[in-house]
Amino acid sequence: MSHEKVFKGLVDLLHEIELHENYTHEENGLQPHLEESISQWLQLFFSDGYNVKISVGGGGRPRVDLLGTNFWPDVEISYKGKPAIAIEVKYAKRGLPGAISSTIGQCLIYKLKYPYVAGFLIYRGPTNPKLNEYDAPFHGMIKRLGFPLVIRR
Repeated sequence: MSHEKVFKGLVDLLHEIELHENYTHEENGLQPHLEESISQWLQLFFSDGYNVKISVGGGGRPRVDLLGTNFWPDVEISYKGKPAIAIEVKYAKRGLPGAISSTIGQCLIYKLKYPYVAGFLIYRGPTNPKLNEYDAPFHGMIKRLGFPLVIRR
């Protein structure tokens, strides 16, 4: 089954989902908020069979084993028990360069296992709007790599 329609709708949801102002970390509040919102959205618009799992709050985390270690997406959506979509979630109040590079690297790794992958970054810190010379080529490059990177402020 192709999950393209679900994935496109999910990326739109990540752009529009109502966010709280004061998450302490992506694991505390943000991941559970996403799990609940995505689960409700899937139930409303798509058939049964989809399951949403986050990387906190329980065992059995989905993972990608690579180079002697493992990586696990913050949000995994499976369909009838098979991996379908992975979302890497970052929440930062500082350290934007590290958050961006970590999100991109993890998304590339998840592409090994998941047909659809997205990065979701919420940044609440300062930025310099003059430092944007490579923004357009960057977004083009991310698109060519095969996953969207949703950045919210």
